[in-house]
Amino acid sequence: MKLKGFIFTAVAAIMAFAACQKEPALDSSKLEISHKTMVFETAAASQSMTITAGKTWVAQFAEGVEWVSVTPKTGPASADPQNITITVLPNDGYERSTTITFTTGLLKETLKVTQKGNNESVETATLDPTKIYTFKKADKVVSGQWYVMVATKNDKLWACNDPSSDATNFSKGFAYPKGIEVEDAAGIVNVSGGAAYVFSATADGFTIKNNATNKYVLQTGTHVSFNLADAVGDGCYWDVTKNADGTFKINNKAVSKWIVMQDKYDSFGLSQYEDGGSQPWLYEYAGEGFAPEYKTVTIEEFYTTSDSYLSVKAEVVAVGAKTMVLNDGGNRSLYVYVDAAPGVNVGDVVKVDGLKSTYGKSDAGYTQLKQLKNVTITKISDNITAADLPALALSSAEIDAPYSNEATSLVTIEGTVAKDENYINLELDGTVLGSVVESTVGSELPEGVRLSITGYFAGINSRGYFCILPTAYQTSNTPYFNVPATALEVSASATSAAITVKGNVDWTASCETAGFTLDKTSGNGDATITVSFTANETEEAKTATVKLSTTAEVATTEYVVTITQKAQAAAGSVEMIDKVADLTAGTYYIAAYQETYTENKVTTTYSPYHYHLWTGKIVNSKDCETIRHSYENSALVVDATDATTGTYAEMELVAVAGKTNVYYIKVGDLYLTSTAVETNRSLKLDSEQTEWTASNHSKGGIIFAAIDKKVQIGSAKAKSAMIRSYKDSSAGSSLSSGLFFFKQN
Repeated sequence: MKLKGFIFTAVAAIMAFAACQKEPALDSSKLEISHKTMVFETAAASQSMTITAGKTWVAQFAEGVEWVSVTPKTGPASADPQNITITVLPNDGYERSTTITFTTGLLKETLKVTQKGNNESVETATLDPTKIYTFKKADKVVSGQWYVMVATKNDKLWACNDPSSDATNFSKGFAYPKGIEVEDAAGIVNVSGGAAYVFSATADGFTIKNNATNKYVLQTGTHVSFNLADAVGDGCYWDVTKNADGTFKINNKAVSKWIVMQDKYDSFGLSQYEDGGSQPWLYEYAGEGFAPEYKTVTIEEFYTTSDSYLSVKAEVVAVGAKTMVLNDGGNRSLYVYVDAAPGVNVGDVVKVDGLKSTYGKSDAGYTQLKQLKNVTITKISDNITAADLPALALSSAEIDAPYSNEATSLVTIEGTVAKDENYINLELDGTVLGSVVESTVGSELPEGVRLSITGYFAGINSRGYFCILPTAYQTSNTPYFNVPATALEVSASATSAAITVKGNVDWTASCETAGFTLDKTSGNGDATITVSFTANETEEAKTATVKLSTTAEVATTEYVVTITQKAQAAAGSVEMIDKVADLTAGTYYIAAYQETYTENKVTTTYSPYHYHLWTGKIVNSKDCETIRHSYENSALVVDATDATTGTYAEMELVAVAGKTNVYYIKVGDLYLTSTAVETNRSLKLDSEQTEWTASNHSKGGIIFAAIDKKVQIGSAKAKSAMIRSYKDSSAGSSLSSGLFFFKQN
C-alpha cells in the first residue's frame, strides 16, 4: 500500500510540473524570413535560410521557373525558426533572377534569388530593315545581339516577321507577327533585317526590341498577342532558357506566357502553356553578303541530291506569271518558283541558281512537289535541247486518288473553268477541284466551257486542289456526263428543288413519284432541272427519286437523285434552317454551331452538339453575345451553365430589293454592321444598313459576307461569343462553319 501511495504522489507531482511548463502561444500574425536576397555563382549550389511562421507556410514560384527550388516547399506553424534550403541549377546563360514568395494566408514575404551568368555582350550592329542578312543558329543568347526567331510548323520553317506585318492590329498597339517561310541550309537562314529582334540583358531579365518598328515586345494582360511599347516598362522583361532540342523558352516574367508560333495560325504570339505552340530556335546575326556555293546538277540529279543550293542548266519549256518549267533533255522536268516575272521565253536556255524546296499539301497520302526557289536566272548559249515528252492524260479517278508527284510533268486534264475575283478554278469530274497557275494561257481560258487542258503539274495546294500551269487548251470533245449533287433536302414549305446536270451529251430524266414533276425530261449538255411539288402539310417527310441517264460512252451512265421534303413542324416547335435555298426574309433566332472545343490540350465533344444563340447584344465591342443551347426533338434547350446569363433574341432578315440572297440583319431598330473595312472581329449594331450576302458553308450552315466591308460572319473557333466576323483572308481558317437559323412555328 505504501508503494501505491508513492506512485500516485509521484505522478501527481509530474502532472503539476507539466502544467506549470505551458508551450509558448503561437503568433498567427508572424511571418519572418532570415534573407531577403540571395546571390549564386554560375555553378549549381545551395544556400540555407530560416523561416518563422505562426501558421502553415507555403513557398510559391513564378510559373515556368525551373532553375531554382526550395526544400521543403511547405512547413507547419512554429515559434522556432525552421531551416530551408535554396538550390539552383548551373547557369550557362546570362544572369537570371526570380522571386520566391512565402505565404501564410494573407501574410507574405519575398526572397529575390539571383544567379550570375556569363555576362557576355556585343555592341549592337545597325541593320537595314529592307536588306537581307544572314543569321546562323545560336546555342546561347548574348546581350546586344540581333536574333530572328524561327519555329517549325507543317514540316516547314517560319521566321517571326516584324509586328507591322499584322497590319490590322499594329496600329492598335499589338500584333500577331506573320511567319516568313525560310530554309535552313547548314544552320543558316537569310531573312530581312526588319524581322530581327535585339535581345538586351538587364538585372530584371531580357528586353526584346524589333528592328523594323523600333518597338519593345511586352505583355501584361490576359491576351496572347505581342503588345508593343516605345520604351521599357512593365511586362517588357523575359526569361530566355535553352531547351534540350536547341529551341528556346522565351517566357514573359509578368504573366508567365511563352513566345510560340501558334498551332492554329501562320503567325507568332504568346501561349499560357509551354507546349501551346512551337517554341522558336534563335538565329543570330552573322553578317551580310551571304553567298552560298551552288552545286551544278542535272535535273535527274536534282531529285536525289541532299545538297540544298543547286545550279541547273536547261531549256525553258513553260512560263507562268511567277513560275517556269525547265527540261535538260532528260525524262523529268523541274518546276521553278521565281516570285516575279521570270523574264524568259519558252525555248531560252538558262542557268538557274536556287534553293531546293518543296511545295504543296503535306498530309498523309500526298507527295510534295520539289522545286527551286530564291533563284537567280541567267540566259546562256549552251547547246541544250529539251526532251519532247508526251503528255500524260489523267482521269478523274487518278486525280482523286490523289495524284501527287515529287516531279512536275506534262499532263492533260479535262474540266470546266470557274473564275472568281482572284483565282481560276477548274470543276473536274471527280471530287477534287483544279486550280490554274497564273499565266498568259491561263488568263485566256474561257469561263464555263468544258476544256481539255495540257500543262505542267504544279503540286497539290493546301486546300487539296490539283494545280496546273497550262501550256495549251482546246474545247473538249470527250463525252462526259455528271450530276454533282444526288441528295437534296428541302423544307416542308418548299415547292421546288433544282437538279444540276453537267455534260456535253444527250440525256434523259424521269420521276415516277406521285406529286413530283420535272420541267425537263431530256436535254443536251449543261442544264438545271426544276422539280415541282406542293408544300408538305403532313407530319411525315416525303421522298422522291429522279433518274438521269445517257446512252453515251461515259464513266457513269445513270444517276439517281433523292429529294427529301421535311415534315410539317408541329405547332410550338422550332424549325432549323441551314441552307440558303430554305432561307427567306422573316424573323429568326440565329446561332453558331459547335461540336468540340479544345482547351489545355484537352478536347471536349458535346453531345448533343451546342448551338450558341445570339442575345441581340454585342460584347467587347466586336462579337455577338451568345448562350449555349442544344436542339433536340424540334426544341431548343438552354445549357445549364448558361441558364442564368440571359436569353436569345429574335432578329429579322430584311431582303434587299432586286438582289438574290442578300439581306439586312436587323435587331430592334438597329442593323448589324462592321466597324471597319477588312477587320477581324469588328461587329456592331448601328443605324447603318449593311448588305450581307448569304451562301452555303462547305461544312454546314450559312455564311454571310459583307462585300463592301470585306468581312464574313459565321461560327468561330472559340468557347463563347462564337458569332464573329473575320476579314475575307482570315475567314477560311477562323470560321469552322456557317450560321444556323431557328424559326418558331
